[in-house]
Order: sequence, then C-alpha cells, then structure tokens
Amino acid sequence: SLSLGWKLENILLVTNFPYEYGGVKSIVVDDYEVFDQNRSTKIPAINELFRDGVIEDDLYWFHDHDAFQLLPFEVELEKDAGFTNHGAYSTTWNAGSFFFKNSAKDIFLWIYEYMNLRNTNEQNALTYMWQNNINGINSRYKLMNNTYNIGIYHIAENLKNAGGI
Repeated sequence: SLSLGWKLENILLVTNFPYEYGGVKSIVVDDYEVFDQNRSTKIPAINELFRDGVIEDDLYWFHDHDAFQLLPFEVELEKDAGFTNHGAYSTTWNAGSFFFKNSAKDIFLWIYEYMNLRNTNEQNALTYMWQNNINGINSRYKLMNNTYNIGIYHIAENLKNAGGI
C-alpha cells in the first residue's frame, strides 16, 4: 500500500495487539469478544470502528491480507457499499475485499445480526440478505468488478471476466 502511494493516515490496520510497521500503527481492538467469533472478525471489528467514531470519511476499502493491491486504482461509489462475489458461476458474495461509506453503518450491523441469527459467516449472511433483500439492502450496494478480488475459485475464468487475460 505504501509503495503504491497510500498515505500513512489513510491506512487503518486493526489488530488485537499493538503493532507498527513502516510508520503504520495498528488500531487496537480491546474487545476480545470481537476476536472470539469463529465466523468472522472483520464485521465485529468494523462495527467497533463505527461505534468508536473511527469511521468518519466517505470511502473505505476493506481487504483481507491475501487480497492485496497490485496497481493504483480509483473507486467511485455512488451507493453505501460495494461488494464482489466469487466470480464465475457464483451465487455467493465474497467478503475478502469490499468498499463502503460511513453511511453503511447499519448494513454492517445487519450483517452481524444475520451472522448470529443463522450461525454463519459474513459471506453467507450477506448472501442471505441479498437473496431476501433484507431491509432493502439490494438498493444500497453496488456489485463491484472482480478485479477487486479475484479469489481462489475459478481463477482462469475470473481473470478473463476481469479483463486480465
């Protein structure tokens, strides 16, 4: 991220322990309940960042550590959130890389609620919400191009669909 020109103040590294690398200091989430969730740590951590007022700006990019940026890009997001799916042959959402605005706070609370109600992970909860248009969520997100998260399934097809081959 730093080598692609990201500013230190625009990188949020969230951990449950103090950490620093290249001038990027972690935001320590002290609530260990967040990290006790076998289903997902990202959604409870994002909800904690909302609760603590850390999420204030208009656009954020969350990504797993294995979904890293290779080239500079700019994202314009007209809706509250932008998610990818698993690409070719997919009927499920992929939560390894997504974009959101501070107006998406309620969406992340709903995802967490459905994770608990259905005893599942965030991807399955989001897929359920999409299939049933829970709280009108389908009008609040944009399906993002898979270049933002190629994933580990159907890689050749996903690269072709993303314009990579």
